[in-house]
Amino acid sequence: MTDGILVKELIANRDEIGSKYGVLMIDEVHERSILTDVILGLLKQIIQNNNNNNQEGNKMRIVITSATLDPTLISSYFSNCPILRVEGRNFDVKVYHSTNDLVWFSFHLSFYIN
Repeated sequence: MTDGILVKELIANRDEIGSKYGVLMIDEVHERSILTDVILGLLKQIIQNNNNNNQEGNKMRIVITSATLDPTLISSYFSNCPILRVEGRNFDVKVYHSTNDLVWFSFHLSFYIN
């Protein structure tokens, strides 16, 4: 679902969110927006309310992913939650440069025509 729909869902069903979803995955957190920040704030409140009310039955998992964000910041925000690191892979990239400006122009022009 989109971040806007998730915000509405978190606000409307705050008390039932743990039983409605087993896992919430917030992807690309480093591409922050106001909605991402609101989602993280609402999730923290929901977790704190569940812990204060001793709601053990519904163990919703939250997975937050980011390629570049410092994971210790997110972990400390969520009461020092565990950090799982998954190493990515790099692939060789070959760069070709054209000496002909017409090739560059026709390449960009094709996007506007199609």
